[in-house]
Amino acid sequence: MKYLILLVLLTTSNIETYRRRLEKLKKDLENRKKTIQLLEKKRKSVTSELTYLNEREKAILSFLRAIREKKNILSRDIKALDLEIEKLEVELKRRIDALKFGLVFLYETPPRHPFEKILVMDTKDLELLFVTDHILQFEKQEHAKTLKEYEKLQKFKRLKEDNLAFVMELQDEADIKKKELVKLRKEKEKLLYTLERKKEREEQKMKELQKAIRDLESLVARLEREQEARRRREGIQARSPTGKYPWPCRGKVIRRFGTIINPKYKT
Repeated sequence: MKYLILLVLLTTSNIETYRRRLEKLKKDLENRKKTIQLLEKKRKSVTSELTYLNEREKAILSFLRAIREKKNILSRDIKALDLEIEKLEVELKRRIDALKFGLVFLYETPPRHPFEKILVMDTKDLELLFVTDHILQFEKQEHAKTLKEYEKLQKFKRLKEDNLAFVMELQDEADIKKKELVKLRKEKEKLLYTLERKKEREEQKMKELQKAIRDLESLVARLEREQEARRRREGIQARSPTGKYPWPCRGKVIRRFGTIINPKYKT
């Protein structure tokens, strides 16, 4: 009988140990669920940030394409202006040379008096002199017009160059911003990958915990049934540190402390 009582006590002790382990597993399961919920919340937040960063990156890439197109247009315009300016420079040089030649011919200083040359000229020379003067006046007017056009083109070229410099600054700023966004996006992608892998591990552990809890619950239920059957079969008294429980006791343990009261024996 003593050995049977000892066996029942050992079985009861094992059941209590399994129950404590079961409670611990359930607490661990709840903690896992909370951890998974937190990871999912972080994952959604990082996913939202990645969506925003991708949109920003697309906008910057579109802006850079527009900037490069504008830069190419300005570069072509400046090259075309350079060609026009070179032509005008050649034209100005030609007209200046013509003016110099005409002025030298027209205003060549005579030995004594400027008008003495005109007085001694014959009719043909005088006509040539007036024609030369007329040509000089025409060349002077054309030179002024060419110079005005030249200055206009130079001013327009400086404006184009200023615009090109501004576009280049915008491109540099956009390139810097793009690099920052790419770096941040890669960091967020790495974080998202880490969160997803961690969530998968936690979910796997949660499944293992759920299986362990089911197995342990089945074990505890089986041990309780075996213990109850043994007590009924042997008709022994269950002892505890606080005293005896009269037997047969039909109560069933429903928690760590307390039993269902037997209506017959009021125990």
